[in-house]
Amino acid sequence: MKIKTNRYFFKKAEKGWTIMKRRMDGYIIAIHWVASWQEARQQVYKLNGWS
Repeated sequence: MKIKTNRYFFKKAEKGWTIMKRRMDGYIIAIHWVASWQEARQQVYKLNGWS
C-alpha cells in the first residue's frame, strides 16, 4: 500500500515538475526574446539617428 501511494505521488510530482520546467523555459525564452528585441530596437534607433 505504501509503495503504491509513493509511486503515485512520484508520478504526480514528476508531471507537475515537467509542467513547471516547461513554464520556466517559456519564461526564459520570453525574457531572452524581449532582451534581444530591445537590443535590436536600440540598433535601429542608432541607425536612424533617433536616439
